[in-house]
Amino acid sequence: MIRETKKKLIHQTRILSGIHDMAYILVMVVALALAPAIVAHAAEGQAATTAASRHANNFGEHVKRDAKAVGAAITEAAHRVAVAAKAVAHEISTAFKRGAAETRTAMKGEKVDTTSPESAR
Repeated sequence: MIRETKKKLIHQTRILSGIHDMAYILVMVVALALAPAIVAHAAEGQAATTAASRHANNFGEHVKRDAKAVGAAITEAAHRVAVAAKAVAHEISTAFKRGAAETRTAMKGEKVDTTSPESAR
């Protein structure tokens, strides 16, 4: 009895598997048959270039050009900031060296010459 039930179950599973395969094949055939019609319909739906689309394209080009100009200005400004920061750092370093030199000479008990930057060396 169990063997017969098992055989029936296996037979039904094979039938369902076959039906599933046939349904899959049918869907693929229909999809391939309709593909040229879908492509032709999509090609018909493309509109010719209109004034609005030309305006949008021109606007996009202007935005790109302006973005490049702004990018160049930002790069130049960043370079100027870097140069100014380097100059400020140099001034601070020079002042620190001068102060250190003055402190060393004061510790020795000598008079400090603060008029020339060479005294920092």
